[in-house]
Amino acid sequence: MARSKRKRPKKKKRTPPRARKPAAKPPRIRRKGLYVLALLVAVAALYAFDRGGRVEMVPAHVVYVRIYPHTPAGGERHTHTDAVVEYEGRRKTLERADSLSRGDWIEVRVRRGRLTGLPHYDGYQVVAGVEQLLPGNETPRPWEYDLVLNRHWDPEHGHWHDGPPPAQR
Repeated sequence: MARSKRKRPKKKKRTPPRARKPAAKPPRIRRKGLYVLALLVAVAALYAFDRGGRVEMVPAHVVYVRIYPHTPAGGERHTHTDAVVEYEGRRKTLERADSLSRGDWIEVRVRRGRLTGLPHYDGYQVVAGVEQLLPGNETPRPWEYDLVLNRHWDPEHGHWHDGPPPAQR
């Protein structure tokens, strides 16, 4: 008996299995993310609540003025003035404060924190006259030295100078 020769079908190349979708993240990782998100929302809400306190005006002293040149794109060269003011032991840089000069007193508008009581800067206005802003409406003693702000009162000029008083005083 003769065997009939059948053609065997050619083997097809196996295609690689389809890429599997990544497994879903375990629920605890998702829970941690939700906790972090909830914490961030709570912090942002407390921050916004704290910044919404009462508004008050506090005296501030201009301790430094910086004048710098500026040339905008396609414009003319001109100057701007930045001033550093100090109020309640804090310093704030005011941009484009062209009307201020060193030694001026201004009133700074702050918003007291509802929770912390810290002052948050909210704006400023220039005040005429140093006398109305000095504590107790008093002029300091001649050559009085303010250790905290590192300055002394010069009675001849009628305003504060940086550093300790001269040695002969």
